Amino acid sequence: MYNAAPYLCECVDSILAQTFTDFELLIVDDGSTDSSTDIVRSYSDPRIRLICRPHGFIESLNTLLSHARGEYIARMDADDIMLPHPASELGCALTHFNEKKCNDYRRSGVFCLTGSQSGAKS
Repeated sequence: MYNAAPYLCECVDSILAQTFTDFELLIVDDGSTDSSTDIVRSYSDPRIRLICRPHGFIESLNTLLSHARGEYIARMDADDIMLPHPASELGCALTHFNEKKCNDYRRSGVFCLTGSQSGAKS
């Protein structure tokens, strides 16, 4: 996030409202000068981890990746919102693809994230 105070609560609330609840929410502050970090700190949800660093978009993305503990990553901007079911649906799709080794990802309209199939996108 970078100076995202006007949008941040709606974004974080939409993520925390997911029907799939086994996730960590990493929020990388990219050197914000507004109240964004205070807003994130106002949440008491243990799934939220705030990482503060100087401004630098690519470095912040790399920081996010290096701190992630999960197997899959869904990246959002601070002014995005997530509908209530995507994380659950994505988890089911990924489990299905991992079991099938991504053989039929082209027909599904969803890309395999394991990269084990030639031409798969990660």
